[in-house]
Amino acid sequence: MDEGKQFRAKMDTPGIKKKDLKLNVTDNSIEVTGEHKEEKKKENYLRKERHGVSYYQTIPLSEKLFQ
Repeated sequence: MDEGKQFRAKMDTPGIKKKDLKLNVTDNSIEVTGEHKEEKKKENYLRKERHGVSYYQTIPLSEKLFQ
């Protein structure tokens, strides 16, 4: 969303918390990456499960923004 001197982007990142996201801004794009790994352990288990989620998105920016 264009708010004059700044932009606001809102996105859903299912399974990934805000603290696990990384943001990289370049002259012509915003890159968002994130990863969450979870390992479930129970005492006296017969099976161990691991769960992982990753996220990647690039948002291109118009050239006219930086002129």
